[in-house]
Amino acid sequence: MEALPRGTLAGKMCTVIDLASRLPRYVWFTDVAQAHDTHFLEPVLKVSGQGTLWIVDRGFYEFGFFEQVIGRGAAWITRSKSNGRI
Repeated sequence: MEALPRGTLAGKMCTVIDLASRLPRYVWFTDVAQAHDTHFLEPVLKVSGQGTLWIVDRGFYEFGFFEQVIGRGAAWITRSKSNGRI
């Protein structure tokens, strides 16, 4: 890895934490420093299985993703966006 100027982002990480043990279960990295959280939807879906409960950041707020999670027999919890409507 080459040295970057001070203050330069080296990339972005996504971590899945097991809430029972409080230990990381999966960790993914991209060297695209400005990548959006949705960059990690596919890896998350690959480890999403029957009975899994996902508590996700609003960066993962994507209805197609939620539909796929439910289709795999998993569930999700997230905060609603500030501009959401009921």
